[in-house]
Amino acid sequence: MASLGRRDGPRRRQPARHRDDGAHHQGRRPKILRDCTLPLIGVACVHTIVSDLAVINVTDDGLVLRERAPGMSAEEVANATGAPLTGNGSVPELKA
Repeated sequence: MASLGRRDGPRRRQPARHRDDGAHHQGRRPKILRDCTLPLIGVACVHTIVSDLAVINVTDDGLVLRERAPGMSAEEVANATGAPLTGNGSVPELKA
């Protein structure tokens, strides 16, 4: 999973919509994917993904679900993500 690897250096937060809005595609497809489908401008530079549904850490072992949006279960977040997610037991809700 080279596109999900980590590098030492400054931490960056990457805000994102978890899924597309369906305006140009049928359904709401995931925007957080296992492999990048766009030209890369930085390899292994994202450490945390903050979306409208969750906070996800990018680790050497893959994506780790850290927090979930209020009203969303960890399973619903995983189903809305185009890459495998792991979590350590109970995943807390984001605080408003």
